[in-house]
Amino acid sequence: MCDALRRTIETQLYTQTLISESRGDVLGLIRNLDHVLGFFEGTLWSLSIEKPDIPAEFQESYRNLTNMGGEAGESIVLASRTFFRNIESFGDHSHKVMFFEKEADKISTRLKSAIFDSKLDLAHKMHLKHFVEQIDNATDWAEDVADRLAIYVIKRTF
Repeated sequence: MCDALRRTIETQLYTQTLISESRGDVLGLIRNLDHVLGFFEGTLWSLSIEKPDIPAEFQESYRNLTNMGGEAGESIVLASRTFFRNIESFGDHSHKVMFFEKEADKISTRLKSAIFDSKLDLAHKMHLKHFVEQIDNATDWAEDVADRLAIYVIKRTF
């Protein structure tokens, strides 16, 4: 669904010459947001298909890590909206993306250490680590989009 919407917007931007001075930035933003959403979606599908056995001792950390990913995703969407609606409030949302990404990094590092310090077999450890990295990578992508968006905002304000 997101891909179809992205293609419709791309077509309208070029055929109707909407916001011509920022057209490339808008397309880049849409593609990057689509990639972030696709990354979240792919991770959720992997969790649904693989159904990792997450021991009780790690479940709260996984929840916290997932919450940071969700918060980073929501913040990048809000930051993106400010590009079109209220560019002055961009910094508030951008800083939140950075905060949630840093928190996700801290949680993922502690969680991976705890997983590998456990008595689980190596295959189970690797499976659990894979999902920690997948969730953490989604927050990294959100941060990358926020960085690119900051450049678009600077270009638009001059």
